[in-house]
Amino acid sequence: MKAILKRSITFKDGTTWKPGQTIIITVSEKRPTMAQMISHVNTDYGIYKNVRSSQLYKWFDEFISFGMDDLEEAVCDCVCPSLTGDNVEPDGWDSNGMPSILLAAGLC
Repeated sequence: MKAILKRSITFKDGTTWKPGQTIIITVSEKRPTMAQMISHVNTDYGIYKNVRSSQLYKWFDEFISFGMDDLEEAVCDCVCPSLTGDNVEPDGWDSNGMPSILLAAGLC
């Protein structure tokens, strides 16, 4: 999924990505709690960084934030939101390749 960075990100290695960059974001089915971000700014091969998938909302408008109340409600319902806000099964993925909030939190 492509998303536009809305806020600067500074990583542990000192690398900073500036707002306005287009970032490619993927989440692996084997590890839905982590998201891989790829930036192609100033490089042909891309720079890869990993972040917690539950924190993507901090840097991108395309993602939703969620808390304990949202997780409790999702556990009780047959549907819950994905990281992009689409309704999916608790252990499901949306059409953008993003997991449910329960998967992102490591609860499924």
